[in-house]
Amino acid sequence: MYHAAISHSSAMLALHEDPAFHGLLNPPPDAPGRQFAGDGHGSGSFWLPEFGPDLHAGPEYSAWQTAHRDEVFRRIGADRAVKVSGHNLIFPNFSWLGPVNTMRVWHPRGPGQIEVWAWTFVPKDASPEAKAGMRRGTQRSFSPAGVFETDDGENWTEVQQVLRGWKSRSTEFNVQMGMGFEERDSHGLPGLSNDVYSETAARGFYQRWLDLVDGLPWDEILRRADEAKRSEHAGENR
Repeated sequence: MYHAAISHSSAMLALHEDPAFHGLLNPPPDAPGRQFAGDGHGSGSFWLPEFGPDLHAGPEYSAWQTAHRDEVFRRIGADRAVKVSGHNLIFPNFSWLGPVNTMRVWHPRGPGQIEVWAWTFVPKDASPEAKAGMRRGTQRSFSPAGVFETDDGENWTEVQQVLRGWKSRSTEFNVQMGMGFEERDSHGLPGLSNDVYSETAARGFYQRWLDLVDGLPWDEILRRADEAKRSEHAGENR
């Protein structure tokens, strides 16, 4: 979450003249938001001040979104609509990015190689104009030639190159951001969560991955997950 203000600033300025959009993607450090983890799945987002309008996909989709606001709240609830809208992963390799309507399947192809299948998703009942606006917005941001995608692609490439170095290979991988500050069932939302600027979701992903590659049987994996939940509850009650 903390990379956007640095990696995507130029792209945001180029794509959107409206200062309101810059504020949504570059919130202040104390902006409210949460990160979630559970059974390898993960999610994280800043909390939107309100539901819509969507400044990314254009006025046609914003109008459609506003017109269907009550239906969205009826189906998933107001809290989920404004508080769970960012990046999401269903373990192990299906993800979607809510604000720009793209979903991905990640296929490892060998050491240092991964193949990504990406789609733009749109509401089937939206007007052709609204769907076209969403498609254009995704193409300009998170597509193979999108400006945000190329920003992130450079980051991924550089991270992998650095991890091949001697210093990185002789040092333990550090994913401790926010460790010890996890909460369960807080802020009116279920599950294990932490501040949006944390690595709770990453730790949960790697823990489930480690349990699986260690060859643990399913009942042992589930037992460990239940024990972790009981330990968290016990810590909160002390």
